[in-house]
Amino acid sequence: MDTRPIGVFDSGLGGLTALRELAALLPGEDLLYFGDTGRVPYGSRGAEIITRYAQEDAAFLLDQGVKAVVCACGTVSSVAGELLRQKTDCPFVEVVAPAAQAAAATTRTGRVGVIATAATIRSGKFPAALRALEPGLAVFDLACPLLSPWWRTGISPPMTPSPSRRWNTTWALCKSSRLTPLSWGAPTIPFWPP
Repeated sequence: MDTRPIGVFDSGLGGLTALRELAALLPGEDLLYFGDTGRVPYGSRGAEIITRYAQEDAAFLLDQGVKAVVCACGTVSSVAGELLRQKTDCPFVEVVAPAAQAAAATTRTGRVGVIATAATIRSGKFPAALRALEPGLAVFDLACPLLSPWWRTGISPPMTPSPSRRWNTTWALCKSSRLTPLSWGAPTIPFWPP
């Protein structure tokens, strides 16, 4: 039996949600978590920087001797997931495919909303993954850069007039479009049914 740990990383602490789920699913496994709190957030950065950070994060875990790498960051999974899968010499898991599978299986209307960081939305990975599973799905995506900081700090929107308008507009769009589910492109907020 391979007793090496499974490495899990995220751009911050949101991936602790995925770590908790892994611990419940794999109680006999040792888990090693790396949250890059020194460079968070990744979602507002360009693809080149996100890719470099992702490679450094994965390399750190590999240097610790992990037997597998789990990328619990929606932004990294969207922007650099495929590259990491190709360059990592051990099993590599990202969050786009599982989130897309869960959203496609959950929708009651054939309309799925994806809210995520700007970089995640620019990548187009979530809509592509959803449509690969269910070609007839209507997918609506929207960059919501303030939702992750709100969620991670425990501050609920709306707190100020500008973010309040953005939140109200986002929520109104989701409700009027009958989106089920509303999938957040990060493990911190897996699903939010309107």
